[in-house]
Amino acid sequence: MNNKLKSALIFCVIIVVFVSCDREVSVSDPQQYETGTAQLYISSIPEGALIFVDGKNYGQHTPDTVKWLTSGTHDFKLKLDSYLDFSFTKSIEENTEELYEHNFNTDPVNFGVIKFFSNPNYCTVYINDTIQSFTPPYTLQFVLPGKYKIKYTYPEHRSDSLIVSVVAARESYCSMALEDTSIFVSYKTQNSLMPDNWISSIAVDDENNIWIGTKNNGVVVKRNNDWEFINTGNSNLPHDAILKIKKDHQNNIWIATNSGLAKMSNNLMTVYKTDNSDLPNDFVNDMDFDASGNIWIGTLFGLAKFDGIANWTVYRTSNSTIPANFVTAVLIDKTDSLWIGTNAFKTAKFDYKNKWTTFQSEPEAPNDGVIALAADLNNNIWVGLSGNIMSGKVGGVYVIQNNIMGKAKLSIPYEDVFDFYVEDNNTVWISTSVGFYSATSKDNIKFSYSGSINSSHKDLSGNLWIGTNDNGIVKYKKWEN
Repeated sequence: MNNKLKSALIFCVIIVVFVSCDREVSVSDPQQYETGTAQLYISSIPEGALIFVDGKNYGQHTPDTVKWLTSGTHDFKLKLDSYLDFSFTKSIEENTEELYEHNFNTDPVNFGVIKFFSNPNYCTVYINDTIQSFTPPYTLQFVLPGKYKIKYTYPEHRSDSLIVSVVAARESYCSMALEDTSIFVSYKTQNSLMPDNWISSIAVDDENNIWIGTKNNGVVVKRNNDWEFINTGNSNLPHDAILKIKKDHQNNIWIATNSGLAKMSNNLMTVYKTDNSDLPNDFVNDMDFDASGNIWIGTLFGLAKFDGIANWTVYRTSNSTIPANFVTAVLIDKTDSLWIGTNAFKTAKFDYKNKWTTFQSEPEAPNDGVIALAADLNNNIWVGLSGNIMSGKVGGVYVIQNNIMGKAKLSIPYEDVFDFYVEDNNTVWISTSVGFYSATSKDNIKFSYSGSINSSHKDLSGNLWIGTNDNGIVKYKKWEN
């Protein structure tokens, strides 16, 4: 076969392929206009209906003119989302211009229905921000197709809203259960501006602002109904993983992170790290404040005493008799004595000179590290331990009374005790990985709230704030024992 014949065959194959593809695509594409001389202007309410002529899609939407129609009878169809299709027949004469208008909204077949349900019943209903005269349960008839913002409100419940889509000749449903806030109010990512559901620490300042530390999103400050966010993106905060927040005697807020320590004073932040101070390690677990204005800081590699101005003293096993370098908890008790917890399974009291008195948990808990310390109004020291069944850590709560360490009656083996909060009536709130407990003594502990609880703090109005590790922060309104 010569080269000219080969070229001709290839050219023919290409022509066939192109023609075949064109036919295949044209089935779904808008059709070409006819060659007549008649015109029909079609409009609709609402606008935007797709126009079909004799079953063909010309790619036109209302309002528009269908041009070049031939004389005779033509079938038209208008298709609009959420409405039923509308069809009509029109006789057309050559060289004429005519008008046709259809109102979808006046055709009864296009009405839909919304069925309203609520828990509790009889919520106040808003549709597109307009209050309604009915309350659920209720069926609303003759609703035009479209999207509607529905909002429910009810006294002492968190309001909620959703978008309901109504389609012609169909039933739509609006059902919402409102959160009861008569006793407690939750703030989490799903229902508020809270950026993180893991709450690591809580503090309350002298203006009753709630300072909330999160696992991965920095600090949230709740000032009445206003929210403030402090993170690495808008401040000098060393890290967004917050380990502890505490208020000192001058109403300064101290924030411990795994990358340094921050102090908030009159909305100004000062950061202390190993590269700009004598902080022994950037991983800061806890801090507390003595009556002389010193800040005692527990880190991954040593304990630091800072006078708040320029002077630092660092305690490590290499230069003192401190029982361990990894300081996990710091406490100044009611007599201004210093206590620390360590990962070396010991709690220690310091005489401010060079003597440390250590307290070991009972023999069945030889591997437990200390997570939390607190002093009740009688200056009994509450010790919270870590627990892990795989590593043999028993966990639980111990109380040091008159220099004797005893185990509390709290049946939560192999679980962590994260935090203590002591109320003015000497009730001790215990945050654990399996629930929230209240105690009046080590022998009188009651279960109060299930879930993994990381911290708690009472505000100046008497509300108890509880931080969880997966469900945000919960406010118990004016909690009374």
